Amino acid sequence: MKIHVGDCVDVLEQYPDNHFHALVCDPPYGLTSDRGPEDLKACLRAWMGGADHGTERKGFMGAAWDGAVPSPRVWSVIFAKLRPGAHGAVFSSERTSHLLAIALQLAGFEI
Repeated sequence: MKIHVGDCVDVLEQYPDNHFHALVCDPPYGLTSDRGPEDLKACLRAWMGGADHGTERKGFMGAAWDGAVPSPRVWSVIFAKLRPGAHGAVFSSERTSHLLAIALQLAGFEI
């Protein structure tokens, strides 16, 4: 077994497409206090434009890595590295699970 440390997009670029058989992950939950309707609209606009949203925020216990739910851009890279028909277990918080589901679907995953 080999453990890689780094941004998942950068690490996954080292692998060919259709390489992995499964996905098990516990991504950032994006547990910030500014999750009102206007923020949701801004998030969806950013994602539909291919951009990230909220990455400048701090999330759980002030951690910068947990300030935003990974965007469809990130999940698209992961999706490409999975073999067709691969299954995944992706953990989430109840407060932001709807955002995670949307990001996964926009990247091509079936929920």
